[in-house]
Amino acid sequence: MKNSKAEIFVGIDVSKNSFDLAFFPKHASLSFLYDDLHLKDLVQLLKQTAPHLVVLEATGGYEKKLFQTLKDAQIPVLIVNPKRVRDFAKSMGYLAKTDKIDAFVLARYASLVREGTLEMEADDELRSLKRRRDQVVKMLVEEKNRLKQASDLVRGRIKKHIEILEEEKEDLTKEIEKQLKKEAKFSDLSQKVGLLVSIPGVNLVTALSVLLEMPELGKVNRKEIAALAGLAPFNRDSGKFRGKRGIWGGRKKVRQSLYMAVLAGLRWNKKMREFFTHLTEDGKKGGKIALTACMRKLLTIMNQILKNETPWEEIPAKANS
Repeated sequence: MKNSKAEIFVGIDVSKNSFDLAFFPKHASLSFLYDDLHLKDLVQLLKQTAPHLVVLEATGGYEKKLFQTLKDAQIPVLIVNPKRVRDFAKSMGYLAKTDKIDAFVLARYASLVREGTLEMEADDELRSLKRRRDQVVKMLVEEKNRLKQASDLVRGRIKKHIEILEEEKEDLTKEIEKQLKKEAKFSDLSQKVGLLVSIPGVNLVTALSVLLEMPELGKVNRKEIAALAGLAPFNRDSGKFRGKRGIWGGRKKVRQSLYMAVLAGLRWNKKMREFFTHLTEDGKKGGKIALTACMRKLLTIMNQILKNETPWEEIPAKANS
């Protein structure tokens, strides 16, 4: 999964009347008018360049014609979520925003998610199963909350529905596991899931959730991955005011998955439990802050495991501590 020096990645920032093109690892950039003539020029250029991946942002529909043109020309192209790219840009220190900078950020982003994004085009079945499981889990939480205040007249009906939902959740979990093992196109994803579930407290669903929502995992450093997830603490200072550092932005679904994994880890993962105890025993950090720190630590461990392609038991002590 290492990048070849010959591989080129392209980012294209699209607007209504023009688009900017950037290359990575080269720092070259070009601008085109957004019309049929220049689209043909672009296709010819990219066929000569043969990029590993071209990435576009979703920009209110302006990108659709360009995307279809590249796809028809059999050039590997992917449309990505603009919020993810912006989070990535912030984590890399790109705070300024121009068309050329945006194009370069997209090219850089493409180089990091090279396997993950291409994988995600093929995993619609897994994504659908995971989405449905999330919906069932949400319904379960809602029904269990209703049960607490339900009258005797409806309590039995709610309990029956909870049983049905629990069975559905279990069936969906088994189907996800079955698909991961069965389909050849998920082989790389299955390998990554296998590495992550080696961490005590991380189950198959948690591992899959994090991988689907964060294809950058294993391809960036620990500070960048924490910033992408919204787990990197930022200062809140203004003038003479010095506020407490806090987290913001990032990917909510990743944090939700990590939170549940940390709760399980506090029971099953000795090192995580020791880390949490160390943070709280002196009284300087409350439980919520300590849990957030544990989530950040778990994510960096996941990142290290995928980067080294080495399971939990075999990762260096430094990454574990």
